[in-house]
Amino acid sequence: MDIQAIVARSNLLSLAEAAGAVLQDKGRGRWRSNCPLHNGHDSSGFSIVDGNDGKMHWTCFSGDCGSGDVIDFVMKWRGVDFVEACRYLGGNLDADPADVLRLAEERKQKAEQEFQAAKARLEKAIADLERARAWESYHRNLVEMPGKRLLWQLRGVPDAWQDIWQLGYTSDFTVWEPGEDQSTWTPAWTSPTLSIPVFQPGWKISTVRHRLLNPRNPGDKYRPDRANLRSHPFVCNPETSVKGPVLVVEGEIKAMGVYIAADDPNLQVIGIPGKQQFLNYAYLFENAEPVYILPDPDGEEYGMRLAQNLGVERCRMIQLSFKVDDAILDGLLDRTSLRRLLQYAPKVPSI
Repeated sequence: MDIQAIVARSNLLSLAEAAGAVLQDKGRGRWRSNCPLHNGHDSSGFSIVDGNDGKMHWTCFSGDCGSGDVIDFVMKWRGVDFVEACRYLGGNLDADPADVLRLAEERKQKAEQEFQAAKARLEKAIADLERARAWESYHRNLVEMPGKRLLWQLRGVPDAWQDIWQLGYTSDFTVWEPGEDQSTWTPAWTSPTLSIPVFQPGWKISTVRHRLLNPRNPGDKYRPDRANLRSHPFVCNPETSVKGPVLVVEGEIKAMGVYIAADDPNLQVIGIPGKQQFLNYAYLFENAEPVYILPDPDGEEYGMRLAQNLGVERCRMIQLSFKVDDAILDGLLDRTSLRRLLQYAPKVPSI
């Protein structure tokens, strides 16, 4: 098995685009994109560079996907092991089995080291966030500038819920982007934002997300409060664990609007940060039943995958031709009609 030959003849740029990356050519053998491995929104959060070793290397800055060469990319993208990734790339596997096992073990050890390093960075970022409690200062901006509450009201979140969820506003959030050395971050531009603290059950902070009000790219609207913070599902009622009936939607603000409209203290609503991340958080629903899945119109495939993973017998699928938050804001869905949707939601068919 000639790993160098497999890597040399594989086009990492094409594979990244096939996975969903929207690459921007930055010149001098550098490309930037949203991360296709975790469906990141940061248009500069994923990097591909021509390395000094003659190979292309990728790095995810906006999540915990790690870095590596084209084989590492296929392993993470397709969810396969080293051997299957080589097969996917058309690699010749007529090699000594001992060599294959050795190479696979080396990759496994490298992946574990990267995971532990990413975990340590995440833990430090959360500890720093807890000490700074920046979300409280963002929320005070709403209290001190009542006119800014309108920005949340227009999204279907009244003042009382702004206070419960400690939502906020900042006029000059600094957007950081990866530097030239691919290992550090540099301040790039500023934007007013709506801030969203994301709590786990028990009101334990997991991240703060910023909804950019003046994004440079309309499809790139969200940033973490600081580097190394990952996205995390928005739990509408952090007073309780995720159990009993649970409704799953895409996005934090959408989850807020649905939770307010449903007005049901027995219903937990979870906002997953991106349709491609539905499966990443399947573990959250271990004690949930039934699980109502309400994806956006373009996310039904991912909703079905989640249902198959959880077990179709405890899932119900709600398929709408419009986004549920838009329907609520337009007055097409209210408490009664939303509860009726849940009541008559069909079971997910077995495959």
